[in-house]
Amino acid sequence: MLTIIGYTPYGDKITEVQELLDPHGVDAKRDKWGFVTRLAHLDDLVEDGNSPFKLYKKAEKEQFSLNIKEVDLKNSDSTPPEGIGVWEERIPKGTTAAAPSSSRLGYVGTQSEWALVDPMTKETINKVPVLSEDGKQVLHQGLPVFQVNDHWFELNLKFEWTEAPEPPKQTVTSPYGSRLTPTTPGTSTPTTTPSPSSGSSGRRSAPDLDM
Repeated sequence: MLTIIGYTPYGDKITEVQELLDPHGVDAKRDKWGFVTRLAHLDDLVEDGNSPFKLYKKAEKEQFSLNIKEVDLKNSDSTPPEGIGVWEERIPKGTTAAAPSSSRLGYVGTQSEWALVDPMTKETINKVPVLSEDGKQVLHQGLPVFQVNDHWFELNLKFEWTEAPEPPKQTVTSPYGSRLTPTTPGTSTPTTTPSPSSGSSGRRSAPDLDM
């Protein structure tokens, strides 16, 4: 099982990102292969390919999934997980001074706002409102206009190990895989987590032994 989570500035629409990662019906068109297509043709990527791994049942939704969404901080369903970009506080266009903001998701109406940026290019990757020269929200037919920057995706797939060794015929058991209850007289297990004192490292102290 392999899970890949990332983001890309490629394309303006989800369908364009789909073409980059997993285009449909291109197995016979190598110049149009996407990321997933290459994983499905590992033996074809090199001249003497003999990969021991095969993409496993890509056609079954229980074995393969690809979700692509806009990096949108105003929509809980599209908010990316931690690790996608880094937070940075910025002064919106049309303002001259920053004021503390109680919300990361401030858009228009705050003197400072939070944005997700690419840690290398420092470019904003989340969806942002389109503003006029004086810093006001641009409207089209009464609706606010937004600019989509990057998309984030979650890819879940499985590989079959075609040359995997045979499992052992007899199950090997070990006492180290389970917790043992102390039987020595005079020992006790703490029933509550000790409260660390100020300046301590937060480690639990060993239980007292009654001698």
